Amino acid sequence: MRAGGERGFTIIEALVAVMILAIAATTVMQAFAAGARISAQRAARFQLFSEAQARLAVLRAEIAASPVPLDHVIEVDGRLIRERAALVDSRDLGTTSAALFQVTVSISESPAPDRPIVAMSDFAIVSTIR
Repeated sequence: MRAGGERGFTIIEALVAVMILAIAATTVMQAFAAGARISAQRAARFQLFSEAQARLAVLRAEIAASPVPLDHVIEVDGRLIRERAALVDSRDLGTTSAALFQVTVSISESPAPDRPIVAMSDFAIVSTIR
């Protein structure tokens, strides 16, 4: 207790102030850590999308060079990458001089190959007249 006319803080007041500052600092640090974690996850996902786009472009070029259906899986850095090119029924196109392929690239984790993290699909029209 304070005697009349004494100035300053008591030890209890100082401890309460330090605790409030510690709680506030902890909350701010947790917010920064969560932001950094989310940023890292987004960067990793962007990297996967870039990888899938590049592989899709290569797959379209392979189909243009050799128009045969394919389906294969490779493992890179613990991830499964499935590249697939399937011939689509092109009778509705009204032409027999072109083949339509659906090309798909999907990237998944090894323990869960049926649940892709990233999947991209596109079409390739290949002339059958050589």
